Amino acid sequence: MRKFCIAISFFLVLNHLSAQSSHYAITLEGAPTFSYLKFKSSIFSIVDKPIWRYYGGMTLYYALGERYGIVSGVGYERKGGTSPMEMVNENGDFLGTGDYRIQLDYISVPMLFRKILGAKNAFFVDMGGSWGCLIKQEESLLFQNIYRVARNNNLIINDFSVLLGVGMRFPLWKNWSLPITLRSQHSIFTLAPEPNPFKVNVRNNTAQLAIGLTYQFH
Repeated sequence: MRKFCIAISFFLVLNHLSAQSSHYAITLEGAPTFSYLKFKSSIFSIVDKPIWRYYGGMTLYYALGERYGIVSGVGYERKGGTSPMEMVNENGDFLGTGDYRIQLDYISVPMLFRKILGAKNAFFVDMGGSWGCLIKQEESLLFQNIYRVARNNNLIINDFSVLLGVGMRFPLWKNWSLPITLRSQHSIFTLAPEPNPFKVNVRNNTAQLAIGLTYQFH
């Protein structure tokens, strides 16, 4: 199933590339990601601290008019959350505090509407959604210089989210420009699978500051 998700992602990109024209612009970009998991459950309520991760990908812009168009593409995102965890022995005696982390790796496909602003078309706003395919879930615990890692598959694969971004484009030379985009992304549905007897509600929340390199086809 996860290989199928990846194949669909690349198919969408290739489909865009096959129709290159003056309406198209392609951007390669990377970003630090400020990510946290929002839990609504008494069991997992402690996993609520943000963590820095990263994003890299390619987007394609197709102009529908002079000042608006659509944006899609494919990217790799690492999300997650962290929290201190109190450790006790079998007698309940306190041993110390460990560093607990959840790490989630996604292949993501955005679908956005872009509105271009400003006299020189330098500013833009992106609004829409994104589909993420979970390809790896990893949990780790660092305690007393001992690092333990476990792979799990207890979250659903598909993550549908809303996305809002604002950006500015800096012209470089000829068809090239440098865009800087600030994005906010939030899961629409819980990532907890069914059945869900404990009513766990967990969602991804991320913020990105992406820097890219854009080529406008002519």
